[in-house]
Amino acid sequence: MGAWAAEGADGEARKAGQRWGRAIRGSVPRKGQRDDGARRRRSLEMETQKELFESVKTMDLTKLQELHLKGADLSALDQSGCSILHHAVDSGSKETVSYIVKNAPNLLDVADTLLGETALHRAASRGQRTICGFLVDAGAELMKPDAQVTHGHMVLPLVQETSVLMSN
Repeated sequence: MGAWAAEGADGEARKAGQRWGRAIRGSVPRKGQRDDGARRRRSLEMETQKELFESVKTMDLTKLQELHLKGADLSALDQSGCSILHHAVDSGSKETVSYIVKNAPNLLDVADTLLGETALHRAASRGQRTICGFLVDAGAELMKPDAQVTHGHMVLPLVQETSVLMSN
């Protein structure tokens, strides 16, 4: 009877261990695997960022504000290293630029990775006088050069040129 009891207890322990082992393996990702929850969160973040950039490009200020209130990261950069402020300048929407500057002032002097242009470089080169004014008033750096090796454009002469062109 002692041997049978030991064998029965051992068998039960083995079964319990197998059940416990499956539970652990089912909830902890193996080496090299990502957690499904983390993967879903990352996918949701990426989708939110796409919507954020799209709302700026289409000048949908209401959608931008909605996404921001839901926690979208206004400091995110796209694959070319452009911020949403760069895209807002490209769209020409004064309201969108103003909203972004008020809520993400850290973007003022962020340069894109392709040309090294800040949002102020872009606004000045496009002749967007009012937007240049918003950016300068918010504290954008006027003496920051872009990354173009041959030209090394400083922002101040571009802004001055824009002011002259716009006053004529």
